[in-house]
Amino acid sequence: MGEATVRRLHAAGARVVIADVADEKGKALEQELGVRYVHADAGSEDEVLAAIAEAEAMGPLRISVDVHGGPAVGGRLLGKDGSPMGIDGFRTTIESYLISFFNVMRLAAAAIAGRNRPRTAVAASSSTPPRSPPTRARSANSPTPLPRAASSP
Repeated sequence: MGEATVRRLHAAGARVVIADVADEKGKALEQELGVRYVHADAGSEDEVLAAIAEAEAMGPLRISVDVHGGPAVGGRLLGKDGSPMGIDGFRTTIESYLISFFNVMRLAAAAIAGRNRPRTAVAASSSTPPRSPPTRARSANSPTPLPRAASSP
């Protein structure tokens, strides 16, 4: 799935950085397509930040796709002999598929939100007071309306 995503983004004109631990495949795609490959473990904050920095060196980061795989341990909660499944394999699966995925998404989101804001700003005038919402008559049996959320410029 990762290779197909790289190919699709590249074909659409995106500048692509592959961040993976599969060095052989990553380097082969780098050679073939002219994209950039960086060795990075999705669970390592430092390595993900280095990959993000590599992408940002090519232009503003706009897209992050995380399709990594990893070890998955499955089994029965209780073996035929009544012994419980080991917890270490389950922890490894959760670390690989949930924690590592979240790590990439949170770091990429911070980069996209914090560094790619437009360089222009729109200022709202404070000379016109905000309008109150229109009021309407309520019957005694009507539920009390919820307060409206305050909006900010």
